Amino acid sequence: MKYLHSRMIFFKLQQSLKHQNMKRFIPFLVVAALLFSLAALVSCDKDNPPVDEFTPGGWLAGQVFAKNGTTPIANANVFVDCNGEIYITQTDRDGRFKLIAPEGPQVLNIQSGYGRIFRTTVDVTVEKYKVTTIPEYDLKLAQAANLAYIAGSYDEIQDVIESLGYTCTAINITDLEDADLIASYGALFINCSAHHGFNEAIWNNLQEYVENGGSLYVSDWAVSSLIGYLTTKDQCDENRHWYYGHSTGTKSCPTRLGGFITTDDLCTQRSGLSGTITGASVINQELADWIGLNTIDINYDLGSWETIQQLSDSWEVLIQDDNMGYGPLAVRTRLDSPADLDLKTKDQSWVTICHIPPGNPANAHTITIALSAWPAHEAHGDQMGPCEGHSGSIIFTTFHNHPDDDIPVEIQKILEYFIINL
Repeated sequence: MKYLHSRMIFFKLQQSLKHQNMKRFIPFLVVAALLFSLAALVSCDKDNPPVDEFTPGGWLAGQVFAKNGTTPIANANVFVDCNGEIYITQTDRDGRFKLIAPEGPQVLNIQSGYGRIFRTTVDVTVEKYKVTTIPEYDLKLAQAANLAYIAGSYDEIQDVIESLGYTCTAINITDLEDADLIASYGALFINCSAHHGFNEAIWNNLQEYVENGGSLYVSDWAVSSLIGYLTTKDQCDENRHWYYGHSTGTKSCPTRLGGFITTDDLCTQRSGLSGTITGASVINQELADWIGLNTIDINYDLGSWETIQQLSDSWEVLIQDDNMGYGPLAVRTRLDSPADLDLKTKDQSWVTICHIPPGNPANAHTITIALSAWPAHEAHGDQMGPCEGHSGSIIFTTFHNHPDDDIPVEIQKILEYFIINL
């Protein structure tokens, strides 16, 4: 792989120059050939073509945090964009990274998820054969898109968002009837018990919102924002809004009214019982790395929570219960985006692309770049849009994010992962 190859070359050059006492033993012709090769190479700037893997460079190192300055950001993409050539790595569990990059002035990009909601750029100078450690105050992941939430009776995910140092605007369910309004937000969070008042216009808007790159987080009873209402009760309120009927606990998928996700795709019933699920498996490895656990205990402090009865292959299971028979507890999906989707950010100055390393398409990365950099990437062979071919995401958790008016540390970390990686 190119990145590893360039690191090996740099390391050898660094070692050979570091040990001054050994240079006297290097044959003259070898030294002359090395100096001639280095002189012939160019650094990366706007006046020169893209660098190749033999260009002299240095290391950039640091630790990435959320805006609060205390929560490390794991699995973030850290890269330098050099005329369409990407030098990239990812942060470890503690948010630390070490990246080799071409010599000279560069712009360091730090992004989580696709980079549409959270990203930071830092002007740096890469010194040949040296490690430049970037101060922590420059490595705080910034919020690049607005977020909104709908309040619930039991959940307050907005508290988790704010604890990370980010802002989130309160909106009402009726606001979801305004497609232009919700399109102004990078992600929407619908808390449990915010489950009455959805209608056909809202469901259509939410579907279009996700298809066009927006992301949704939904917990427990608020699943009606995705799949509609159960029709097992004949009673409606004065606004003709259907209420949930209590299930018998059987594995079945009753008829629902409304929604934009079909029963075949996702079916839930309010058949969960209060208590603690012990030893639930954290299936997604990135999530497991983020929280530092492969299994987790989850307290369901309220009865009649939404259990997943049926799930199509389009959903990724993030957390699974195999001990008590409840099955998936947290899941994620992405909706197909229209072919003519405008992938530029709201301010039209950034665009999401799939960067495809030459000769190594399996190592493609979804990143968001400055729109001005797109011509170089297009010439390089990159593609517009995410590598997965999808844009916005939906995360549904059966568990509450604010049980007993407090959030356990493990649940806090899970929610942090969901927020940062939307």
